[in-house]
Parts: sequence; C-alpha cells; structure tokens
Amino acid sequence: MDYFLQSIILWSCRHVTEAGLVALVNKCPELECINVGGMRVSPESFAGLKSISPALRIRSIPQILNADVQVA
Repeated sequence: MDYFLQSIILWSCRHVTEAGLVALVNKCPELECINVGGMRVSPESFAGLKSISPALRIRSIPQILNADVQVA
C-alpha cells in the first residue's frame, strides 16, 4: 500500500533511522519535501533518498531559517 503524504517534518526525531527514511520514501511516492534538521542520520544517507525520489526536497532547519520567507 502506498500513501499520499506530500510533506513531513521530522525535525529533531533522533530515533528515526536511515532504514526508516528509506522505507518512508519508498512507501510515499507523492512525498515532495522532508525536513530532517536535528536528526542523527548521516548526511550521506540522504543521497540514497534522492536516488529513490530525485525530485524530493530535503531540508534542514538552517536552510529554512536562511530562506527568504515573507509572512503575510
């Protein structure tokens, strides 16, 4: 069964493993963006996620804080 999750914030979820992220990306083909700031997963493992879903945006808290965001 596939799920239709488009975005997920896993910020500071220190018990999420690389295998868990791979399973998430495999089971959620509609996933567009994942926030992984503060996790204990190595940055190298995110390359594997991009190989599963090349269009996946992988963000971290510093990227979001440094983004030019306008609040209405």
